[in-house]
Amino acid sequence: DVYKRQKEAGFWNNLGNAYSDLGRHEEAIEAYRQAIELDPKLAAPWNNMGYVYSRLGRYEEAAEAYRRAIELDPKDAYPWNGLGNVYALRGEWEQALEAFRRAVELEPEDGAYRVSLASALRALGQEEEAQAELERARLRIEREDEYSRACFAALCGETEEALRLLEAALQKRPGLRLRARQDPDLRSLHGEPRFRELVGETGYEHRGPKPRPPAG
Repeated sequence: DVYKRQKEAGFWNNLGNAYSDLGRHEEAIEAYRQAIELDPKLAAPWNNMGYVYSRLGRYEEAAEAYRRAIELDPKDAYPWNGLGNVYALRGEWEQALEAFRRAVELEPEDGAYRVSLASALRALGQEEEAQAELERARLRIEREDEYSRACFAALCGETEEALRLLEAALQKRPGLRLRARQDPDLRSLHGEPRFRELVGETGYEHRGPKPRPPAG
């Protein structure tokens, strides 16, 4: 019946998340596909599949997955932020900015989404507005996880704090290493030996307008 299929879909989605955390990406994708087959109206596995595809550098598939999630749940900020991250990884900062703005509009109290917005503004040379967003994020960031706080610290030029938080995040979720290697928000750490020790070789190459260094 419908309830049983929805429950099974939730199980497969959670299994996919577990595989994702372990870095078993292909198994995660297959689990999310199982969830979607069982409950085509469930947005979560599309969101999660978008995340995994983006980590694998499969950006077209990631963007499509996030768009499907948006179609299913237009008022959810998560896929808009995810889509913005895909654009950012491709160096398409104007599109990233639009998506991040939409995420913040939908969930203005989320500090992590404001960090993403600030990152895009900085990449486009809009430093004054970027600083304003970082100040808004500062009021909200403490409620976020260590990884999001590491991104915030990196954007603020607080290198040691960023590395400390990143190490804590990776101890809890080793599967985040691939994300950290690619994440534009952490690009200011790429020259740090400790960062390379934590995540291995970086796979991010900045494309698009050159970001300005943190002010102050």
